[in-house]
Parts: sequence; C-alpha cells; structure tokens
Amino acid sequence: MFRATTPTHTFDLGTDCSALEKIVVTYQQNGETVLEKEKDDLTLNGNIASVTLTQEEANKFLAYSKVFIQVRIKTIDGSVIASEIMEMKVADVLNAEVI
Repeated sequence: MFRATTPTHTFDLGTDCSALEKIVVTYQQNGETVLEKEKDDLTLNGNIASVTLTQEEANKFLAYSKVFIQVRIKTIDGSVIASEIMEMKVADVLNAEVI
C-alpha cells in the first residue's frame, strides 16, 4: 500500500454479507489502532467486502513499516468471527500532498 493514494482492500468473508449484523476492519501499526472501518464504510457484494481508503487515511500510516489488518464480523444470529491477521508493507511516495 502506498501512502497518499486511495487503495482498495478486498476481503472474502466466506459468508453472504446480507447475513451480517456488523463488520469491523481494523488497521494497526506499531501496536496502535490507526484506522477502523465499519459496515457503512464498506462495499458489500455476496461474500465480498471491500473498502477504499482516502488519501488522508492512507497518509495516517508510517512509511516503511508494516500495517496489520483484521476483519471481524458479527452474524445476525450473534456469532462473532475474526479473520487471520494480515500484514502489508506501507510504501512512501515522493509527494504526500493530497491531490
């Protein structure tokens, strides 16, 4: 993921999104939560949830450092499921100005 861009992250939830009460995508870096996205922030289609970050959100991450991402979902029947923790390297750009 590059800072100052608008990356889209896509997740296969393994269950139809219409059966979900809540979805939370958590982004952490250096042990701190930098960003959280919830169901209203996501695009849902079948089993797939995707989230697009704004340039401002992407700029919150430190370059040359890993970001850890985890998706947690709560189904309508009350079950709560968490994904494996994913990691992604954050790359820098020469000009981080929002354009």
